Amino acid sequence: MEMLRRAVEESLATSNWYSALMVALALPDIAARIDDPSKSSTKRYAEWVDRHLSPKYTKNIGPSPGTIYQFLGGGDCYALRCAFLHEGGDDVSNHR
Repeated sequence: MEMLRRAVEESLATSNWYSALMVALALPDIAARIDDPSKSSTKRYAEWVDRHLSPKYTKNIGPSPGTIYQFLGGGDCYALRCAFLHEGGDDVSNHR
C-alpha cells in the first residue's frame, strides 16, 4: 500500500494527473478488499470510502448551522472509479 500511496504523490509532483487519479481511485478497492474480502467490490468500496474518506469531504456549509453537505460519498466515488478506470471518462450518470 505504501508503494501505491507514493505512486500517487510522485504522479502529483510530476503533474501526471491521469496516473494520480487512476491509482487514487484504485486504492480504496485494494484497501477494502484487504479489510473485507467477503463483500462484493461495489459494496466494500463504497463502505470503505464512506468510513475513511467521506468525513474529509463532508462540511458544514450555508447560512444556518447544521447544514451538512457531503461533497464525496462512497457511491459517487465508486461511480467515478467505474467511469474513469473502465471507460476513460468522467460521466457518472450511467452508474449506480
